[in-house]
Amino acid sequence: MKNLFLISFSVLALYLSSCEQKKSTASTQESPKPEPGLVAKIDTTPKTITWEEMKVLIAKADYQTAGQSHDLMATLVYDNGTRLQAKQPKIDAIFEEMKKCEKCKDIIRMTE
Repeated sequence: MKNLFLISFSVLALYLSSCEQKKSTASTQESPKPEPGLVAKIDTTPKTITWEEMKVLIAKADYQTAGQSHDLMATLVYDNGTRLQAKQPKIDAIFEEMKKCEKCKDIIRMTE
């Protein structure tokens, strides 16, 4: 009976020792890093559309910001990062179209 007790105690001691080792190595290991390519990439390259298409989209007022550059390019930027651009017939044409749209009054405007 004494031998069985010693064997059981030895097994228990080995088990507890291995648990402590697993616990200490788990706390010192680094968190797993995500695999390359799993992070979503947002394409911010502007897609070019016609000025007539741009006017229709301006009236919808579902974009975050609108802007223009010196080269007459008008740009709409959406919440998801999508960028659409079109060549304006004249400077400030995008803002003139936005004035026609009641829903556009709170949209951010940018200019170069």
